[in-house]
Amino acid sequence: MIINQSEKLALWTLSKLLPEGSQVVHVEKQSDREHDFDIFDKENKKVAIVEVTAAIHQESKRSLMRESKHGAIRCATLQNGWLLMAHNPDPRWIQECGCKHLVVLESHGVIKFDHQTQYFQNNAVAQAATELYKMGIENGGGGFGIPGAISFLTSRGENSGDWVLSHERVTDVLFKALEQPDNLNKLSAEKHSPAVNRHFFVEIDRATHPAAGDSLAEVNPPSETPDLNCRATHIWAVMRTNDEVIAWCGDLAGWKSWKLSVDNSLDGN
Repeated sequence: MIINQSEKLALWTLSKLLPEGSQVVHVEKQSDREHDFDIFDKENKKVAIVEVTAAIHQESKRSLMRESKHGAIRCATLQNGWLLMAHNPDPRWIQECGCKHLVVLESHGVIKFDHQTQYFQNNAVAQAATELYKMGIENGGGGFGIPGAISFLTSRGENSGDWVLSHERVTDVLFKALEQPDNLNKLSAEKHSPAVNRHFFVEIDRATHPAAGDSLAEVNPPSETPDLNCRATHIWAVMRTNDEVIAWCGDLAGWKSWKLSVDNSLDGN
């Protein structure tokens, strides 16, 4: 039985892309030391194993869900509309507490703040900016949009590093996950026959930091072959959007990429 969405995505993707007649069979886990899938060829010979993991930043994912659920934030006591650069914003906190700090800034004629505002000469302004910064709201300005409305220019992920699109954003996430001891153990060449390929499959999404999901969707894979160093024979980065699955696969021959249309079988039981 497939127990999580990443495994479900892996089964669907591999079944689409492996040679015709291949069978991807879920391994009934006896311990945490087992990989997730065995792959058999059309002659029922075991030709590969697959380990599946996810590199989805949960804080970013929750902030996206909260923002979608609560919609625009309104604060009747604000005189300006505000645009905030917010790292994983929490709409509830902004509604209940953040608005009050923005009111403090407005009351002292401050309609633009950043990191340096924490050291403002006026203690009330400095404290308000500090509290906003503690919650991942790095800077902001008033005078945007409808008075009392708060909108976001969001930075998603584990930190507020530059949101630059490049294939390194994807491969860095892959190798960081691959280097985890548990994954190295499951994929160890010593545990498997030399004739058996060892696939490492990583699900990412738009919230995976830094910009891995956007890079996967918008740029091409590297031109050079991945440095697998015997840790695996194939590495996969895969992301599902609403209507397609985007996949990269790297091995000793180089990189390939696909965009697959989602069908009903991906959402089926």
